[in-house]
Amino acid sequence: MKTLRERSSRYWLAHKILPNYIFTNTKLFLEKVCTGSDTDVYRFINFLWERAQRKVAEKPTVYMPQVIKEEREDTKVLVMSMPIPEATLEAYYVGVVYNNAKEVRYFVLESSNLVEEDVIACMCEWTKDGKHLNYGFTKDIAIENFIKFILDECMNEEYKILCINPLGTD
Repeated sequence: MKTLRERSSRYWLAHKILPNYIFTNTKLFLEKVCTGSDTDVYRFINFLWERAQRKVAEKPTVYMPQVIKEEREDTKVLVMSMPIPEATLEAYYVGVVYNNAKEVRYFVLESSNLVEEDVIACMCEWTKDGKHLNYGFTKDIAIENFIKFILDECMNEEYKILCINPLGTD
């Protein structure tokens, strides 16, 4: 039986392919996001989605993310809704925060419990050096609250990290 990491393009896109691409091609990614049209951003995300499906040998499916761009002072955020999680560790949203200094941070709101009456998600961040930071659990999976959390976190001088795990041992 395949593990989640082997079978889920939802997991691969949010936890492996997107952060790897963004951190290894930061300049190109920021150019796409800052100067490209919304259509260019959708095409880029769909290209990576198709790559995730090939990685796990899934039958191709259409993924049309909701993309939201927000700004606060010199900090900007691009948030993408993910396909609805079907297993724990799959993400509800991905948030990429960037600023004029070309610093990039990568956040996900990942599912921890999918029981409809008791949805629980974990606010997480992936770092450029491959660490997975957990900021805590929430029952509120509204996209607006995810955006507020990551913008507030980027303004926070003190990191309130609950645990750190190497990339891939999530």
